[in-house]
Amino acid sequence: MTTIIIAFPPGSGGNHLKNILVSDISKLNYTGSTVHQTPGNNLQASQVETALANPEAIHVLHGHFGEIMSYQNQIRDIKDKKFIVICNDNADDFKLLLDRQKKLEFPSLIRGDYYEGEQVFLYEPFMYHHYFDVPMKNIMNIPIKEFFVEDISSVIDRINFFLTSNIDVHAVNNLHAIWYRNNIK
Repeated sequence: MTTIIIAFPPGSGGNHLKNILVSDISKLNYTGSTVHQTPGNNLQASQVETALANPEAIHVLHGHFGEIMSYQNQIRDIKDKKFIVICNDNADDFKLLLDRQKKLEFPSLIRGDYYEGEQVFLYEPFMYHHYFDVPMKNIMNIPIKEFFVEDISSVIDRINFFLTSNIDVHAVNNLHAIWYRNNIK
């Protein structure tokens, strides 16, 4: 089976995307009931160990670049892995992300130069290809401007193709509309 790893900049909806995948893909090895499964980092050592120990199951791991990079060697050892990267690689994405950061009141992350500098490059597919030995065909990116909208049908269609899954687009859009109204609009 596959280990799906969601990489995302802070405030970009990565936990929400994880919830979408976990709520719709069956037979997942995930037991969390809140947006952040555990205090602190999104990605935990036990999750990576479980993915390595049970390659026959589907796993959804998620975190920011630094959290994922902390387990680089172990993640490289996961045989069947795919990355979904939420990226902010242009001015429109950057503005949407900064607006959300301000709304969330993440004071240490609101400074624009922080994102304009390193953060942009950390969420590009080539980083995961290079650092985690993942073929480019196993990396999907979602620009923030495609995710910070009310209807994400096209994103879910792409995820369905990428993961060869059958996520219910209508049900996901209903969940996403609630998230969008509470977090973006």
